[in-house]
Amino acid sequence: MVHVFLLIFTLSADTVKIETSDDMYFWSIDRCNYFAYRLTNPKVDATAYCTIRQISRDEIASGKYQVYD
Repeated sequence: MVHVFLLIFTLSADTVKIETSDDMYFWSIDRCNYFAYRLTNPKVDATAYCTIRQISRDEIASGKYQVYD
């Protein structure tokens, strides 16, 4: 098992969640936070943040998860 950082992105409108993305994994918290910062936009109620997850190397090798540098 390895620890990776998951980028969570949510786009909302008037308290109704429109879209959520939770399939971008990063090896580095710094890289994940870079994209979270760039995606967050209060004008359109777009929020992004990173959280830690534990996944197996086998799942990465099989292609179930793609982990970005």
